[in-house]
Amino acid sequence: MHAFAILLCSMLALGCGAGAGATIQRPHAESRRAPEVSRGEAPLLARAFEQRLTVWTRRDGERVLARHCRRGPVDCRARLSAFASMLASAARDHALDPFLLGALAVHESMLNPAALGARGEAGIVQLHPRGVGRDVPYVQDAALRERCQGQVDACQGPVVERAASALAESIRRCGGLDGGLARYASGRCGAGLAQARGVLEERDRLRALID
Repeated sequence: MHAFAILLCSMLALGCGAGAGATIQRPHAESRRAPEVSRGEAPLLARAFEQRLTVWTRRDGERVLARHCRRGPVDCRARLSAFASMLASAARDHALDPFLLGALAVHESMLNPAALGARGEAGIVQLHPRGVGRDVPYVQDAALRERCQGQVDACQGPVVERAASALAESIRRCGGLDGGLARYASGRCGAGLAQARGVLEERDRLRALID
């Protein structure tokens, strides 16, 4: 089952040299050492998201969350909980730290499913429309994105799954988190290292919010 998961990740990856004749390598130790993910991680991640998106706290202790979330078409906390669940699930399926995948979503979009990048990147993890998101309907179809905003999960399940698969494959190919995150951002292990550091710093920040 593990070998099948690795092969599936390879097929869904960024597409840089993963042709039919590509050699399937064993996962790097960094990936193998990913922490065991329990279903209890999702509530912790949701709590970290809520604190991360808090812009101020009222005198009565109520948190006021970021505008894009609190003024969105659905309940903000319900949406953050849904995102946390799907991120934790995808992380579990691909042997990733759920807080790393959550940090990627925060760093890329601040958990705003309506965010669009300068090159058309879409979704909470900002998949590139000509890269890893090339066959993801949410990334390719503007009308679908608009309709999805009214749903609590904003149709982010396939988006997050594709991101987790691509990141796991990038970590394997590049030999570690720094290179893997860089490849996720730029398509190359040696480029986008500033982006990688930003995601790792965000992961540490999210972890600190629940300590």
